Amino acid sequence: MEAKSRAELLEMYDEVGIFYEGLARARKGDKWFHIRLDGSRAYKEEYTFVYHFHEGLARVIIDRRTRFQIRPDGEIVPE
Repeated sequence: MEAKSRAELLEMYDEVGIFYEGLARARKGDKWFHIRLDGSRAYKEEYTFVYHFHEGLARVIIDRRTRFQIRPDGEIVPE
């Protein structure tokens, strides 16, 4: 897996955050998700908003109301 430059990532996505724990927040249109260093998506789901990963978990939001946490592979973590 070869890491892409920030310029390359911004050609692929509308917005890219800082990498934490090997993943970054990314936005394409109005949908958010996480990407790997090579620019590939970490999982297939898309959300209204995502936060960065911290200690293996990231909070995500669907429809501005529903909030939960996911693992880097997109698995939902029961709260």
